[in-house]
Amino acid sequence: MSITQPNDWAASIWTADPETYAFSTATDVSYTTDPSGADCGDYTVSFTLATGAFAADSSLYDDTTANQITIDLGNDGDNSGTYTLTTLVSLSSYDSQSATDTLSITATDPCTTSSAITITIDENELLSWDSTMIIYESESFVFDNNWVTIGYMTTNVPICGSLSVDFELYDDDSNESLSDITVSPSTTATIDFSGESSSVGTWSL
Repeated sequence: MSITQPNDWAASIWTADPETYAFSTATDVSYTTDPSGADCGDYTVSFTLATGAFAADSSLYDDTTANQITIDLGNDGDNSGTYTLTTLVSLSSYDSQSATDTLSITATDPCTTSSAITITIDENELLSWDSTMIIYESESFVFDNNWVTIGYMTTNVPICGSLSVDFELYDDDSNESLSDITVSPSTTATIDFSGESSSVGTWSL
């Protein structure tokens, strides 16, 4: 008896996305007899999922549907790593006649993979900020987290923590960081040049 591993089985998965491995007894397994043509009964299919030398926790997969297993790593980066999926096919009437096939799967946490996340700021909202100010008056710039769009290379939305906002003020001529800025609360930057004439110029926030 021989097994042909389905071509569409994924060898790499995100911890945020369930992946189903379906096995067809009509096309993915076959047997020969001598003499040929004997009917040896139906196939039975079972799966084993392991990580390293240990069986994976049963909460990480569902094999209750016949001939398939769904791996769901629960959107948990701690479940990243290498898994081994073994398929066992047996003839129901002949326990000794069976075949196995093994697939190595790499599970990756999208929150730790820079290419898997894109963060885009709505520049039109930033353009609404005043582009000139008087050095004798302080001015506050408030950032709204709703201006940020996060894209993920996953079907599900992984839990990657909350957004944090930081501000820096630069002198465009010297490209030096300036201390005339106070951030409080965390999404509000207040610039105060305290009337210093040396502060006249162009700055980048």
